[in-house]
Amino acid sequence: MNTDLQTPTIRPTTAAEREARAVANAGEPTVEFRDRVPYDAYVHASTLHSLQQRLTDDPGEMSFLMISQIMELYFGLTCFELREAKRLMRADAVWEALAPLRRVALHLEGLNAAWRGLRWMTPAEFNQFRDQLGEGSGFQSAMYRHLEFLLGLKTPSMIRPFRRLPEIYEPLLADLQSPSLWDEVIALLARRGYPLPAELLDR
Repeated sequence: MNTDLQTPTIRPTTAAEREARAVANAGEPTVEFRDRVPYDAYVHASTLHSLQQRLTDDPGEMSFLMISQIMELYFGLTCFELREAKRLMRADAVWEALAPLRRVALHLEGLNAAWRGLRWMTPAEFNQFRDQLGEGSGFQSAMYRHLEFLLGLKTPSMIRPFRRLPEIYEPLLADLQSPSLWDEVIALLARRGYPLPAELLDR
């Protein structure tokens, strides 16, 4: 259940509520709200646009920072879809699992398109602000590690940077130790009677 305190500002949501609002507005659209507009209450756009905190005055840094954040969102969205596909595969709902997998393919297209938004940047332009990022690196993306683990690329050493952050480390460890989407497909095939090598089933 969604317990977000902002949810009530999204109303009206039922037919009766919409009819009452229409009567109160004499059929005119609502253009003034008591607090956050419903769109922002749902999408949290104002929050998203407050998250770009540059470290330098270089104008190119904004592109790099925001596109990095967009890619993180795509990582999270793709992980969400892969978990749904895993759940459906485990339940032997093969045809239903195709829908989230199709969405994954589209999300990956968007992810690749985000990269293209940085093709204007040369190494020299990147180096204008790179030093200010210190030891920060995209290789430290926890969500990207989740994505790798869900797809079956499992390297235990990759979660070491998060050992002191249990709220990040423990979910990563869970995905590392859980069957990947590949493993779920192999298990499904075995349940359907396909002869598979034992090493695949006991990975």
